[in-house]
Amino acid sequence: MELLELFKNYNLLYVEDDKTLSSEACRLFERFFNKVYIADNGIDGLKSFKSNDIDIIISDIKIPKLNGIDMVAKIRETNISIPIILTSAYDDKYLLKNALKLNITYFIEKPYNFNELKEALSEALKLLKSLDNYFDFKDGHRFNLDNLELFHKDLPIHLMPQERKILKVLIKNHPNVVSYESLEYLLNEGEYTSKEALRVAIGALRKKIGKEKIKNRSKEGYYLCDI
Repeated sequence: MELLELFKNYNLLYVEDDKTLSSEACRLFERFFNKVYIADNGIDGLKSFKSNDIDIIISDIKIPKLNGIDMVAKIRETNISIPIILTSAYDDKYLLKNALKLNITYFIEKPYNFNELKEALSEALKLLKSLDNYFDFKDGHRFNLDNLELFHKDLPIHLMPQERKILKVLIKNHPNVVSYESLEYLLNEGEYTSKEALRVAIGALRKKIGKEKIKNRSKEGYYLCDI
């Protein structure tokens, strides 16, 4: 199978302030990724990461408001494993040194060609595949992160679409807190839903996996307890 066809189940965040390059790259990415989220600065890139289900990040280093290194540092505070590809038109050893500290998957110097991009994405895919596709709870619950199916001791448990989204995001950010705002935004696919709707969805999910597994931190959000 062609390498890029393997990304059809993954979502990409692409952060680039060059409008022409961004437009050209996105036309390519949208052919292969499930969804492509676009930002032209580090602040919006960080917001998009927090609000959407992102699997891979490609970002330029020299972006406005919050540069790529600082944006990645913020992302690494809550997610240490997501593949991140950085691009730059400058061979800056200081920036590269700082990027390496942030567990960057691949670095591409601009202008890059299609083969270099494929090589970077190949490394990102290896990292994604190396991560276990299942999250196992200690009481026998198991969640498949690919097809979003929940089992308890091999018996399937039906989840509503919103419950699947919540559980996946909580697992991917475990053991960190996911903010109320991020979950409200996620449930409505780009529009903020009500706090009550989020509470109802969390309550329904707790009944299916055990109320002790999902905790909330006052004024912050929810987090997963693997107990």
